[in-house]
Amino acid sequence: INAEYMGDDADLNDPLPTTTQAPSKAGGVSAEDVAQLVSFGFTAPQATIALKACDLKVDRAAEWLFSHESDLDAACAKAAPPEEEAPAAETADPEDGGKGGGVYTLLGFISHLGKNTSCGHYVCHLRKDGKWTLFNDRKVGVMDKAPTEMAYAYLYARNS
Repeated sequence: INAEYMGDDADLNDPLPTTTQAPSKAGGVSAEDVAQLVSFGFTAPQATIALKACDLKVDRAAEWLFSHESDLDAACAKAAPPEEEAPAAETADPEDGGKGGGVYTLLGFISHLGKNTSCGHYVCHLRKDGKWTLFNDRKVGVMDKAPTEMAYAYLYARNS
């Protein structure tokens, strides 16, 4: 695929504007933030626990959820306040028409090596047969543990 840069993004490296959201009554957790995390395939209780564990910051909560993907129920149980019960994993609901719910498995992700987005290199990590493989241009190697917390984009498959 050939691609060409088409213009000048003067604000490319500027921080994104922040907006303040009115928290819902559910312990200060924004319903909009919970919905955003649920759209990634997590349950509302998992999203709520992650938000509370990450100072109500949705980006940090998403990173927390993805980095604990291999044993999310145990991580939620550990992070949940004593009065809350840890959420059980959801099962796929064939009646929902694929609009949500379900359990997903992490297949791979893309991460960046370098000090910032202006310099460095993107690499791909894929999991097959329980092992992580790093694809770095022509260099390919098996890894014991993949740095899932460093990913920019995640690839999930819905479990049937």
